[in-house]
Amino acid sequence: MRIAIDARELAGQPTGVGRYLAEVLRAWSDMPDALQHEYVLCAPAGIDYSGRLRVTVVTEPGAGTLWEQRSLPRLARTAQADVLFCPAYSGPIFGSTPMVVAIHDVSFAAHPEWYRWREGLRRRLVTRASAHHAARVL
Repeated sequence: MRIAIDARELAGQPTGVGRYLAEVLRAWSDMPDALQHEYVLCAPAGIDYSGRLRVTVVTEPGAGTLWEQRSLPRLARTAQADVLFCPAYSGPIFGSTPMVVAIHDVSFAAHPEWYRWREGLRRRLVTRASAHHAARVL
């Protein structure tokens, strides 16, 4: 199986989602069955990966929601991925590759006052649409 991964959060300064994804990849590298799969890390720029998994890194410049919605599904499709794993709350809402999205919390809905109105609205809309489009939600 070929698994594409939205790996933007592995670049630069690690975030909570970046640490989560790094730990998922580390855990998979300890699982004999997971070593049989191919992994395609999709990002706007190059990523260094030194684990045991069979990994290819594919890039297309861009940033933010526009990159997620336009470039990410194109990278997954070009890689001929069987599934796309999106570890950061949202993923392409019109992509053709089956998607698994991880939604860690819904603070943006429970506490909209914690977010600028535009960012809160974007998170609520895109996360909800991604969850509806996803084959599975974690």
